[in-house]
Amino acid sequence: MRVSVTLYGLLRQKLPPEAKGKVELDLPEASAVGQVIAQLDLPGQVVVSLNGQLTHDRTFLLKEGDQVLCFNPVGGGSTNYK
Repeated sequence: MRVSVTLYGLLRQKLPPEAKGKVELDLPEASAVGQVIAQLDLPGQVVVSLNGQLTHDRTFLLKEGDQVLCFNPVGGGSTNYK
């Protein structure tokens, strides 16, 4: 299955500059959000938005075409995660 991943802030350094923070990953079926984080070697405290919704659940299973956005954590704001 293929998912789209966008990295923001300093996380973009995990990809080549020409990628501009974006990558398409081919993952096995039933892959979880945590597998994206591991495959890209992102820090464990990364903030993840899945299809426009913040999620703290690293075991949430991805589907074909999902969009995963990853951010560095920042202070303040809401901690109302799905």
